[in-house]
Amino acid sequence: MAVFSQTTLRVHPGQRDAALDAVRGERMFETCANAIPGFIHGSLLASRADADALCLIAEWADEASFREWLSHPLRAAQEERLAPFYADTPAFVLFDCID
Repeated sequence: MAVFSQTTLRVHPGQRDAALDAVRGERMFETCANAIPGFIHGSLLASRADADALCLIAEWADEASFREWLSHPLRAAQEERLAPFYADTPAFVLFDCID
């Protein structure tokens, strides 16, 4: 069953545009698709209400695919390069696709 991950990113005040550029520059979803066959699709979202909040939504074939990405060395390298933008540790939640 497909699952969705929601990763919330809080960036340092005034750093949203730079953080968005950095995330885009990492080609995160393309990298993930090439590394993890169970990755289906992802979207980068910027909050309208909070200039310091970003969200990554991704669809996975199953939870195992998401867990594989969490432990993948490419993800670890991306996180290391993006960490200077983060005001807090990124938090994620998994959702089951109901409809």
